[in-house]
Amino acid sequence: MLSLLLFYLFFSNPKSIASEKPLAQNSKIEKVTVFLQGATVERSSSISIQSGVNELVFDNLSPDILENSIQLRGLDDASILSIAFNLDYLDKKTVSAEYESLKTDLDQLLYEKNSIQNTIEGYERELKLLSENQRINSDNTDLSLEKVKQISAYYRQRSTEIQNIIYKQKREVQDLDRKINDYR
Repeated sequence: MLSLLLFYLFFSNPKSIASEKPLAQNSKIEKVTVFLQGATVERSSSISIQSGVNELVFDNLSPDILENSIQLRGLDDASILSIAFNLDYLDKKTVSAEYESLKTDLDQLLYEKNSIQNTIEGYERELKLLSENQRINSDNTDLSLEKVKQISAYYRQRSTEIQNIIYKQKREVQDLDRKINDYR
């Protein structure tokens, strides 16, 4: 959770700085402009402050804020003493039900992709085993021409089946990759 600290200095006694607690403020997103690299987010908040030094904390802001890009408007007679932002790693961020649903769907897609990749790996190993074990005649075995034809037909048929399965599985992985990118 990101907190943006704003210190307003009014003409008053500086001793009141230590006694004041930060005022937590909510802000509303008014406008968002998205660029190829980054975005601008305009927020608004109506704040009542006391005379003197006030510390304001804005929560639930993006953790990717560039410190030198922060701008404030509508201060009237107030002046800013300093601006700082911090990430609060101890505060648990609440997430929406929609976010949780998307995260669950993404996890399911990643599981399916991993399962398909494991299946592909198994078929590739079987194909490798078939190609490495093509020696069908040895000194100890006497095979007839008919037996050689049967074995050859089996290797051809099984190799073709495996290659078709691998192709289909890889297409499914590509489709899942597109969906995963959409979810991300």
